[in-house]
Amino acid sequence: MPRGPAPAWRKRMPHLDSHIQAAISQCNGSPDTETGLMGKLIYIGCESRERAQVVKRMLYRSASHHKVSLHCDIVKADDGTYEVHFSVFHKSYGRKYVLDTYGSRSNFPYDPRAKKAG
Repeated sequence: MPRGPAPAWRKRMPHLDSHIQAAISQCNGSPDTETGLMGKLIYIGCESRERAQVVKRMLYRSASHHKVSLHCDIVKADDGTYEVHFSVFHKSYGRKYVLDTYGSRSNFPYDPRAKKAG
């Protein structure tokens, strides 16, 4: 008996995959050797900060599907809208940055592998 479609929370939402792909294509296959930077782009026209937060989460989700690291900043534009400035990095450089910054996992702002309390 066939199982049904994947649950909605597992469904891949490729809404911003094209933006991540565009940033990746800026490096022409070879990221910066010192920083691992692949590309920088700006998502413009978010009418509220909440919408910019949603876009930021969607970018992080798309970046995880593409196996790259991402850095985002939300900036208020002169016209009152919000922009999401994002940079895409090679995954190994992202891991190196986190280890250089925080050291061991116990120093992370949060431990992604920690057991849930309760």
